[in-house]
Formats: sequence, C-alpha cells, structure tokens
Amino acid sequence: MSSSSWFTTAGAALLLCFWALGAHNRLMALRSAIHAAWGPLDTLLTERGQSLAALCERLRPHLPDEQAALDAGLAAVTQVRVGVDQVRLKPSSGDAVAGLAAAEAALAPTLARLPTLLPADSPARQDDELVAALAALPTLDAHLSFARSTFNQAAQTYNAAVQQFPTLLLAPALGFGRAGVL
Repeated sequence: MSSSSWFTTAGAALLLCFWALGAHNRLMALRSAIHAAWGPLDTLLTERGQSLAALCERLRPHLPDEQAALDAGLAAVTQVRVGVDQVRLKPSSGDAVAGLAAAEAALAPTLARLPTLLPADSPARQDDELVAALAALPTLDAHLSFARSTFNQAAQTYNAAVQQFPTLLLAPALGFGRAGVL
C-alpha cells in the first residue's frame, strides 16, 4: 500500500470516527433535552394525581350513588401514577411514554366527568376546600398542557435527528431508539 493511499484511508477513517462522535454527542444532547423537559411534566402529573385522589376521597361522602365512578377515577389515577413511574426511569423510552399516554387516555373521561358529578344545589358546594380543588383542575390542566407540549417538542426534535440520514445508520448500534410523545 502506498503512503498516499494509506493517508487517504486513515484520513477517511478518522473523518468517519469524528462524524460518529459528533452524531453521538448530538443525540445525547437531544436525549438530555427530553429528560430536562420531563422534570416539570413529572412534577405536574404527580401533583395532579395527588389532587385527584384527594378530591375523589373528599367527594365520596357527598356522592353515595357515584362510588363506582369515584373508584374508576382512583383506578385511572393509579394507572397514570404507574405510567409516570415507568417514564421517570427513562423519559426517552418510547414504550414507557406510550404506556403513560394510554393511562392518560383512560383518565380523560374521569377528568371530564368529575366536575359534573356534584350537583349545583348540593350542600357540598358550600365546602370551600372542595370548590377550590375543583376550580384548580382547569389551571393545573393548562400548566400540564404547556409542559406536555415542551416534552413533545423535545421528543420530536430527537426523533427527527434519529431518523436523519446518515445518523439513521448509526443510531441503532449506539442504542438510540425513537422517543415517545404524549
């Protein structure tokens, strides 16, 4: 092998190594952005879960005919809590985020129905803490929507980078898979 072809081969190999290192570092930075975006969302989901569980228990004595609905609400809150715990381990895991998204979908009917369970003329409407807890849900949902949007944007940016050629060839070998969105 002549010295010029050896230098060309070594230069190409070195260039390929530097490109692979750069691609790896970029994907790591994007995955770190997903983890950073998960923090506020995790906090808000946990806070909402605690609020909903407390609200269901607080409504229980006032709604003897709706015990099944309250139990279903608590079960959905528990399912979301399990999903949050799974995503907390690895926020960039597509499977864990998909499980959380399914749990959130199961909770949606409870969130929609909960404010309507208590009749307007109910004596429980005089309970200031109960009324405040019910009124706080839309505000918490607005904060959750923003945090979810931030998380999804980070995940979509990461997914676009993973699917981009030639990184697409290297990503699976380095353990970079698709991230889930909520």
